[in-house]
Amino acid sequence: MTKYIFPYIELYPWIPVSIGYDNSWFNILAILDSGANISLFSRELGERIGVPIESGFEHEVRGIGGSLVVYKHDLKLKMSQKGKETVLNITADFTKEIKLPFYIIGRENVFNKMNITFDHDKKIMIEII
Repeated sequence: MTKYIFPYIELYPWIPVSIGYDNSWFNILAILDSGANISLFSRELGERIGVPIESGFEHEVRGIGGSLVVYKHDLKLKMSQKGKETVLNITADFTKEIKLPFYIIGRENVFNKMNITFDHDKKIMIEII
């Protein structure tokens, strides 16, 4: 099993990943959020990697800040560290219109592929299963 360890950044579980669609990849920092059902990315990021945003499954998501119209797509999530690399097939939602202040990697179709330990305020340990 492949293991990754990432330090917390400014007291949050940010992890460096690459998001891919077809043969296009983009590097981002995202919050690994065990409280989020979905992974959520901006329309801007989707367009940058060639995702045909509005061809995805349209639905509404709700959270603390209200609700958003989003489009679900199949993507690839790549983690790399010290010569190791793992690519996972995931699903994620892209916003219809707005930019996001940050990207979220949530539980759906992600957390079932890894064991995660949050060492509060210190590090995130991810073991790919």
